[in-house]
Amino acid sequence: MKRNFLLTFLKPRNNKFFKSFWDTPIPTISSLSYNFSSSYLKFGRNPNSNEDEEKALRYLAIGVDSFRKNNNDEALKYFQESLSLIQHNFGEYHPDIHTIYNNISSVYFHQGKIQEAIHFMKKSLEVGFEVHGKEHLPMAKICTNLALLYISQGNFRDAREWLEHALGIQIKKLEGNDPDIAKTYSYLGQVAHEQGDYDKEYTYYTKALNIYREHFGDNHPEVATLYHNIGKYYETLGRYQEALEYYEKGIDIDKHIAGESSASLAVPYTNIAKIYRIQGKNEEALEHYFKALDITKKSYDKGHPFYITLYNNIGSMYHYLGRYEEALEYYLKALDSFTAKDNPHPDIWAVYNNIGKLYFNQKDYTTALDYYKRGLEEQKKFRSRDYPSLATSFSNIAEVYRVLGQYEEALEVSTKSLSILKTNFGEAHPVVATAYNQVAMVYDSQGKFNEALKHYEKAVTITKRTCGDLYYELAAYYNNIACLYHKHGEYGKALSYLERALEIEKKTYGEHHPETAKIYHDIATVYSYQGKLNIAKEFYNKALKIKVELFGENHFEVAKTLQDLAVVYKSQGDNSEAEKAYKKANEIYELSRSLQA
Repeated sequence: MKRNFLLTFLKPRNNKFFKSFWDTPIPTISSLSYNFSSSYLKFGRNPNSNEDEEKALRYLAIGVDSFRKNNNDEALKYFQESLSLIQHNFGEYHPDIHTIYNNISSVYFHQGKIQEAIHFMKKSLEVGFEVHGKEHLPMAKICTNLALLYISQGNFRDAREWLEHALGIQIKKLEGNDPDIAKTYSYLGQVAHEQGDYDKEYTYYTKALNIYREHFGDNHPEVATLYHNIGKYYETLGRYQEALEYYEKGIDIDKHIAGESSASLAVPYTNIAKIYRIQGKNEEALEHYFKALDITKKSYDKGHPFYITLYNNIGSMYHYLGRYEEALEYYLKALDSFTAKDNPHPDIWAVYNNIGKLYFNQKDYTTALDYYKRGLEEQKKFRSRDYPSLATSFSNIAEVYRVLGQYEEALEVSTKSLSILKTNFGEAHPVVATAYNQVAMVYDSQGKFNEALKHYEKAVTITKRTCGDLYYELAAYYNNIACLYHKHGEYGKALSYLERALEIEKKTYGEHHPETAKIYHDIATVYSYQGKLNIAKEFYNKALKIKVELFGENHFEVAKTLQDLAVVYKSQGDNSEAEKAYKKANEIYELSRSLQA
């Protein structure tokens, strides 16, 4: 067999900035409420106040009922009528006005109008602080609602600020082991996770866990949830065995509370499946996905959202394994679950997106483009032209055009994606940085060095300004700048940026993590191109050691490093070691193909 001793070239990395619908959902803002009391009568400034009070209460009740029936426009109309009556009779700073502002914010949130939702939640806070004071306990819930809106927007910095404000109120007003304090710690842990502040994440989760255990004991759903969250923390750090241990702890509690077939087990089994998938234990991963599916079939009627989630996950697993026919089968089942619903659903676009990605990975770019465009059209039926998730569809379409070499089309569509994100989030937001990164990749593919570098550097500047110098996404941008310099033969600058990326990866994930291994591999590649073969060999071996420890000896990531290591041995005239490394890599690839067959 002919040996391919061609060194792998560095590749730029795209980043996915929107979570698909089947991911763990963002917590929703607190339920709508209405609480009209005799406080209206105390003002007594209008002789018709009693009649208006009754009318305002009636409008508010109709609004809440309309909202619960998903009639958002009608709900908004009645909330605004109620608001007008109260403002006319009692002025702006009335004790119940902040409740109505909260409800109006809730409607806008469910309409996908995040900026409007934030505006009215801030008004709710302003009125509430004026009427009740900044340390009034119910205001902690409004602070939390505003934080959750910021989370839904991806604005984790402001979310954290308002959660900390809520926590300050709760700590002053509540007992130390109150579950509401634990809930806020739990939210703070989720935000810290998204910010890459993993030490704080663990601290927050641990505090929440201790409160819940003290308050409820060990066998409580909230304790199980915290174990699952801590499992996710360890998973992110690449400490997979510890992640599995915490996921199993959570599962044991879920089983103790609700039995072996409890619906609450579906998500934890999915988390464990993901760990096995990362470790290359594909059969165990599929086993746990199907366990989750069996539980869902016993617990829910056909058409429940969990079916969509699990069909997608199983399709994704087969997709990962290269078993494309089976992947398509399960993606289509997810699609059928959507179309089986009584009403169309806006998130059907995400299934079209997955099918598009499936064809993209098979290099069937025409079909991929067709499905991406179908997903875009589905979104347009439900969402305004500037809705954030449209940027994801435009981004995927742009990537197809880029790969096809249709750079003008790619630039036009990726610029649309950037424009939508800037409209929703402003210039200084991490998600906007990801769009600049994609535009840079288009210029990079065109060979427009200066334009590509300018846009990569914009992504870096925005991310550093909003998230700090060691935010994990910066590693991808530094990697891309390194690739740019590498292609232009400026190996010293390429190494400089890779070293910055390595610092971030090690700070974020530690030494033994797939991302750290990738950077070691890329550093080795640059040294190989410089002809510094001993140093290259050292870094390839570092990458190889991590990959073997994480994935085992027969994983395709191990094969990729072995293949490049073989090139170095060959260049050094060590044909025996080169042949040995290449033979092992080839055996892994053959094993992978046989498993996919």
